[in-house]
Amino acid sequence: MDTETKLREELSAARNLIASLRLVLQSVPRIASEAFNYWDADEDHKVGKILRALSGVLPGYRSDIDQIVQAGKEECGITWVS
Repeated sequence: MDTETKLREELSAARNLIASLRLVLQSVPRIASEAFNYWDADEDHKVGKILRALSGVLPGYRSDIDQIVQAGKEECGITWVS
């Protein structure tokens, strides 16, 4: 493999990582705010579900959270705790 091809592949991988991180960083404040509102309204069960989904143990609970978990697994090498 020549140097230019290798650099193109590395650039493509870096772009994919940046896109995944952007998704996570844009989603986290919204999800945190939502969880706080549930907690403040004494709907702790919803907070618990959100936190469990973010930890990767409730796949399918919410597609936006599934995308965050998937990005963490594939792009960031995050090991989720169950």
